[in-house]
Amino acid sequence: MSRDDTNTREPAVEGGQLLIKLRRLWKGTLFTAIGAVYVALAAVLLIQDGWRTLLLAVFSIGLGQLLRYVANDVDHIGWVLRSKTVEDDAPETRRYQQILLLFLFICIQVLNLSLVAWVWFAKTWRLSVLVFFALSAIELLYFYVRNINRKIEFRPVSYGYSDGFVLPSGPDRTTADDYARRVIRRSLADKLEILKGMAEREEISMDAYFRVRDEHLIRKVMED
Repeated sequence: MSRDDTNTREPAVEGGQLLIKLRRLWKGTLFTAIGAVYVALAAVLLIQDGWRTLLLAVFSIGLGQLLRYVANDVDHIGWVLRSKTVEDDAPETRRYQQILLLFLFICIQVLNLSLVAWVWFAKTWRLSVLVFFALSAIELLYFYVRNINRKIEFRPVSYGYSDGFVLPSGPDRTTADDYARRVIRRSLADKLEILKGMAEREEISMDAYFRVRDEHLIRKVMED
């Protein structure tokens, strides 16, 4: 092989990165499908039972989406607890995370059942059955979204609707590595503060403190 062929060779593409990309695309597709089912359900309720039921449905769906947005972050924390090394009261954190996630799930299902019951008493049982199956299909899609989230480490979608399409902003979508970096930075700041106090008390020289501080700050900048 000539030198020119070696220099012009394109860089290799990692299959794992392509798989993550595909899963992010699939996640966006699922969210788009969820949005389509919600819009179709709202249109049917408007045509079949008027504005009153539509407004109730919009309120129930909107509140449910807010709860799902919070539940997604709670599920993310649970994934971090299971897949990463966590120090300081990890069992208590896991228990609190599980209780909160269960509470949010129950609240969402209560909203769904309330909408089904309202349609049952306000209109016909046939329409309520349609609403029930539509909401069940949405729950199934969200179940697949949760599985994909854990496989792609809760990264955002590549296109389409995202986890927080109801809200313009919300909980910080950090990765597990970001949690670790924050702990390291906080620990470094605490240690430097201790060294600074030792230097002020003349237990170590100020030059030694500055030398250690500069060394660690430079390393932190280079790693970031």
